[in-house]
Amino acid sequence: MALVEPRSLKLHLNLDVADTSQDEFVAMLLAWSDAQIVNMCGQQVALTQPEPLVFDGNGRTEFVIPNFPVQSIVSLKTRTNPQTTTWDKVYTAFGATAGDYELNKKKNAIFFPQAFGQSRNQYQVVYTYGYTDIPGDVQSVALEMAAIAYRESSRKGNQDPRLGVQSVSAGVSGTSGTKSYLDMVPA
Repeated sequence: MALVEPRSLKLHLNLDVADTSQDEFVAMLLAWSDAQIVNMCGQQVALTQPEPLVFDGNGRTEFVIPNFPVQSIVSLKTRTNPQTTTWDKVYTAFGATAGDYELNKKKNAIFFPQAFGQSRNQYQVVYTYGYTDIPGDVQSVALEMAAIAYRESSRKGNQDPRLGVQSVSAGVSGTSGTKSYLDMVPA
């Protein structure tokens, strides 16, 4: 899922929405701004496909999942011998019947009443995370980054191989002169 739809960028730039001559360029700019935001956040923002995370037991009743916000847990498994690739037990979530664990979305954590063991690589959780509805402030940043890139590309016309599109520069408050977005984002 894109953080911003191409139509939104076209409207923001006062471009004709029906004109498809720049659709490829607009899509490239939006993909670039999405990638920059993911890089800055250190994780996906939009809802992900289920992905596994193998983790160590911590001896506690709670394990905080590093990516947020967790939307669902597909499975929670354990193995008695962390040296093997075989998962011995699959736990069930609390629900209509008594279960083994519960997802606490406010804490982004799995609550496990019997306490997690303390072995390395003992547990695997398969989960989805990210936003089903992208927050407005994230959309605004992605939109503005793409808009600045569009305006600068038509003004300067310089090719930048790191971006794969026209160069992207904008004045940044607190700096002297112009600084490229590409220089502000860690490689």
